[in-house]
Amino acid sequence: MLRRMLILFVLSILFVAMSGLVLADQSLEIQPIKTTWDPPTEIDMPEADNEGLGFGKKIAGAWLGTGEFAFDWECDGMPSTGPIPFAYDSQSFTASGLYIVTNPSDPNLAHGTWKKTGRREITTNNIVYFNSAETEMPELEFVMRIPGVFTFDEGFTTATSTFHGIGYFAAQDPLDPTEVPLWCTIGQHTVLRKVSVTP
Repeated sequence: MLRRMLILFVLSILFVAMSGLVLADQSLEIQPIKTTWDPPTEIDMPEADNEGLGFGKKIAGAWLGTGEFAFDWECDGMPSTGPIPFAYDSQSFTASGLYIVTNPSDPNLAHGTWKKTGRREITTNNIVYFNSAETEMPELEFVMRIPGVFTFDEGFTTATSTFHGIGYFAAQDPLDPTEVPLWCTIGQHTVLRKVSVTP
């Protein structure tokens, strides 16, 4: 019994001594729990913008575009050919963030997404597939990822864009950043016009 009381006495002295050290050392000071949080600095929702109106609803619909592109065989950001104009293509945006592209040079659709990255700016990413046309049963030959940036005018009736095409073999994963592309393109829409119900 005496031994147990002696052990408790020594432990209590150690506890008091350690408490004094903790109080003396400011680096061991316990911080209060944070109960208030700052609002996010970036609004990531398509339906919110600086004007308080639905940004997604402003761009939603079909846009008729024209522009040019060049091949970038080395994928180093430097064009390997002169600009090649294209007469028309169509860009379609939904208010929820879906992005669909139709290009007359290929019958397949490109599907992707968009995200608001500026007051009147969006960043896009889509995937398009290229099938072999020579065989009786067409097979998937290539897949291309096309990231881009669109800038809209004040009234959201016209826009311009820059984009990059990144081509891969069918067996490659176009969303894997470690994949080595086969070729690239650099392009721009010099003008995009929103398609209205009444032309």
